[in-house]
Amino acid sequence: MLDFSLGRALQVASKAWEGRIRYAGGPVRDDLGLGAVLVRPDGVAARASAPAPNRDTFEQAAARWFGPSRNQGPSSRMNGVDGYARAHPS
Repeated sequence: MLDFSLGRALQVASKAWEGRIRYAGGPVRDDLGLGAVLVRPDGVAARASAPAPNRDTFEQAAARWFGPSRNQGPSSRMNGVDGYARAHPS
């Protein structure tokens, strides 16, 4: 998880996937108009958010690509998420 937002909006949310998602937050020279990028282990962008990342949307995308968080049951899955652009449709 690359979080470019000033308030590191997704830092706490990403901890629910600790061990599966690594969080890196801070300013970058050119954020390309993005607030955050969820990167798969193979280096492909799984999701990219608008300049103001949405925690609920991140949680849905993380569950879709990395499985349920430690706070979710195994049936929690995403069917499409507003606010994120799908890099590679499944």
